[in-house]
Amino acid sequence: MIAMYLVIVATSSSLWDDDEPRFARAAVEMLERGDLLTPTFNGDLRPDKPAMVYWLMMPGLAVFGAAEIAVRLPSVLGMTAASVFTFFIGRRMFGPRVGWWAMLILPTTLQTLVIGTAATADGTLIAWITLGVWAFVEIVYAQKTPWVWWIVLTLALGFGQLTKGPVALAAVGLTVVFAAVLGRGAVGLRKTFWLWFALSVLASLGMFAAWYLPANAATGGELGEKAVGRHLIERILTPLEGHGGSGLLGYLALLPFYAVALCGGFFPWVLMLPGGLSALIRKHLGGPRERAILWAWIVPTFVMMSLVATKLPHYILPIYPALAILCGAVIEARLQERLSEKDRDWLRGGIWFFGVVNLILAGGLIIGPWFIGGWGLIIAGTMLGLLLIGIGEIIVRFQRREQVVMATRVVLLQVMFGVMLGSQLVLPEVEREAKPSPELAGVVTGSDVVAAGYSEPSLVFYLNRPADQPLRFLGADPASLAQWARENRSGTVITRSDILDAAREQFGDLGLVVTLRRPTIDYSAQGKRLELIVAQIGAPHTHAGLERANGSEPLSSDELAVEQQGGDRAEVGADEHVADVVGEGEDAGEGDGQTEDQP
Repeated sequence: MIAMYLVIVATSSSLWDDDEPRFARAAVEMLERGDLLTPTFNGDLRPDKPAMVYWLMMPGLAVFGAAEIAVRLPSVLGMTAASVFTFFIGRRMFGPRVGWWAMLILPTTLQTLVIGTAATADGTLIAWITLGVWAFVEIVYAQKTPWVWWIVLTLALGFGQLTKGPVALAAVGLTVVFAAVLGRGAVGLRKTFWLWFALSVLASLGMFAAWYLPANAATGGELGEKAVGRHLIERILTPLEGHGGSGLLGYLALLPFYAVALCGGFFPWVLMLPGGLSALIRKHLGGPRERAILWAWIVPTFVMMSLVATKLPHYILPIYPALAILCGAVIEARLQERLSEKDRDWLRGGIWFFGVVNLILAGGLIIGPWFIGGWGLIIAGTMLGLLLIGIGEIIVRFQRREQVVMATRVVLLQVMFGVMLGSQLVLPEVEREAKPSPELAGVVTGSDVVAAGYSEPSLVFYLNRPADQPLRFLGADPASLAQWARENRSGTVITRSDILDAAREQFGDLGLVVTLRRPTIDYSAQGKRLELIVAQIGAPHTHAGLERANGSEPLSSDELAVEQQGGDRAEVGADEHVADVVGEGEDAGEGDGQTEDQP
């Protein structure tokens, strides 16, 4: 059921720029090249993440081709597995009902819904980390430690590192160490535990090295230099890609970042979180062993990620299973009348955190579409926003009366309706307004394709060119577009209308015939409105399939004439003028067709 719910979302939209298509395309290129060692994107080395997530995408690509479900399936299965592992941990620590609550809570938070349906590494990573913690919990609780759990722990640590590097080892390792320190005698680790744990860690490092060493050698050390230097050390010390505050004051100001991010990311179950933390602090949940494991799972990873300079909301995802168990435990404790009056006050107080985030989300759904445009999106967003407000009010009333089971059931209802309406009504409208790459790729013909001024990674994925023929980016200078047109007798260019208009104004028609005009909103550039163009050079003078700006009707013969005769307005010497402009050498910076805009 969890997997089906995630699949509905995973199949409701095309890939989101920038991360998803980079991961997805890297898997496609590795599969086409038959290279299981070195990930590439558009022909260039992609050292951002290890190879495990690409390996997991390959079976889906072999079955479904380069489709969204193929590359999102590992995250769907990973989040489903993490939910199941969370059930077993919750059952072992607090009993079956807490396990069931936790299994339902984990995949229905806002953050896990996003990560569990995205073609990135995090949905798989959370499965390995949760599996590692489950193995540790079984080792702690078993009177005689079965050797199988040491194998499971080793595999979880090794696969976690192969998925996203040392973060898996850090998250599980911190949980183990701090559980031993906080629990002291309560956790009851045997003297031989640390020897076996050290061997498990070493074996997992060997698993990682079995991929990393030959992959690094195959790239002449470039993979290690970029993966360790930039994507690990630099990410820890400096905010990469603007994800963090600049300078010491910015760093200090963002130390509480994850406290705020947790309110939104763990929505709607932030409703139960204050009561759960209160009961955990006041020692009204479980025994010393259970409390030590929960504290060790939550606090060290939260602090570690808060100290890292680069910050993104999903970096604290490894603690979400622990929070789901915590919420399940406080629901059960309330039913068993084991909470103090203070705990119950905090449990009721969860309505403030829930209510604020619910109103923000609803307001964004109602107001946001007016700035994006499109009546379909406005209507769909308004319907979903009003639904959130209405059901949210019911949830608040139940929680205020401490009817936590009813509140929980209505929360699940809110999630179910929200996901169904959002995926079937809102996401299709967002696709229409702001995600043009699939449509652009769908009208491209021929093998000679370039892009000028539009370089979203999703375009590379949906064009699905052979791995040895990467998409060439010309940059945003009209002169580079003019040079390409003059040097080629056939081909297709994907560009912006302002760049094409500037090229025509300066250099004449250049033999380009527009086959598609696609207005869109560049959501990765602060909602900038633009019109994208697909144009062919050397195309016939009749195109029955040429489309209007809305992409739904063929261009009329008069409109075709305008597109095809634009060059007639240019002077006879336009060709010479282009040659002069684009041939200015180093000053123009376009002699090789490359610009700083090229990814």
